[in-house]
Amino acid sequence: MLRIDPSHARHPSLPAQGARAPSTTRCALPTVPAASTGACVRACVRACIYMSVRACAPRATALTPHREYRGTVRVTRGRAHCPPSLRAPCSSMAARALLVSLLLALCSALGEGVSALRGRGNGDAVKFDFTPFLIQYESGRVQRLMGTSVVPPSVDARTGVASTDVVVDQGTGLAVRLYRPSSRRGRLPVLLYFHGGAFVVESAFGPVYHNYLNALAARAGVIAVSVNYRLAPEHTLPAAYDDSWTALQWVLSNARNGSGYGPSWLHKHGDMSRLFVGGDSAGGNIAHNLAMRAGQQDDGRGRIKGVALLDPYFLGGHASPWAERAWGFICAGRYGTEHPYVDPMALPADAWRRLGAARVLVTRSGQDRLGPWQGAYVDALRGSGWGGQARLYETPGEAHCYFLNNLQSPKAAAHMATVAEFVTHS
Repeated sequence: MLRIDPSHARHPSLPAQGARAPSTTRCALPTVPAASTGACVRACVRACIYMSVRACAPRATALTPHREYRGTVRVTRGRAHCPPSLRAPCSSMAARALLVSLLLALCSALGEGVSALRGRGNGDAVKFDFTPFLIQYESGRVQRLMGTSVVPPSVDARTGVASTDVVVDQGTGLAVRLYRPSSRRGRLPVLLYFHGGAFVVESAFGPVYHNYLNALAARAGVIAVSVNYRLAPEHTLPAAYDDSWTALQWVLSNARNGSGYGPSWLHKHGDMSRLFVGGDSAGGNIAHNLAMRAGQQDDGRGRIKGVALLDPYFLGGHASPWAERAWGFICAGRYGTEHPYVDPMALPADAWRRLGAARVLVTRSGQDRLGPWQGAYVDALRGSGWGGQARLYETPGEAHCYFLNNLQSPKAAAHMATVAEFVTHS
């Protein structure tokens, strides 16, 4: 779920000073607290609408909350209506329209100032603005802007899937949420899943992933293990990669003899000959690196049946400066964008051949700016001499990780059916 274009990652704001429009039209812009980004947006929009009305209706002397006519302009419920026949001769229309456009541009351009003022208002300057995900301040304080809500485990009323939480590492606090479809009998495939969120937001316990994995567990008939790995910047990479390895070892141990914390669902119902790892966006990146590590272990070859990388977060050559800064923030500058952690295409062919899985599914959304690297991943894997099967599933006209929301939409349903088939027909 990574968006790296700063033009789509800014909060709009308004200056505290008033502004004067050309001619006699006058609009005083109100002072807005920097911490209230939503208020800034609304105030800017109201100011632009007000100026547009005055530009089209210079003869209306006031806006009133009841119906009346003033000159050639009808005013109803606080809104001015200019008859079509009278709109053309509105005076200074082009100049006023230009001013409105400039105001809108100003609202968009000053977003970085909002976050800075938000921090300074508390005596805490901004260190890194990773909007829309989070803002880090010089004091070390982190303000997450999304992905912080959680929901408890439950028995899902729609799918009948039961879920439960388990802490698998008391030292780091690493935890997982398990999902088991109650309607399925016999041994079930196991899917170790990693959520997205640019390595910095979201949770295995959040409503987006709780709903998604309830649906996927029911559709594919799998026991899903959703990993709540540690997030940057409090725990920069490779912390998430280390957590993924710990989670894999816990799954193997729990399935083998029921040892460890939590219920024995894996031991009683899991088929470890059909073990899959997967994830979306940053989680897809984690799943890939986990499979590479598993393949490099003496006893890891062939343990993982398949890897599902859903709109995975990969970079490489021609990454934008903003993408490079974001990656540097995530890993605290330890690895460049040419590192195999984020640019697997830099791996030599013999490293690809040690990928610890027999099958790989990569999905790509048509409007995803990470798409070129996702396609290059499949090409590099196929051209390496790796002996498995790789598939690229594409959805035209959709944005990065669109399938997590509106699960009932035709494209999202088709995407989930593809992932389910990948696991079921193993």
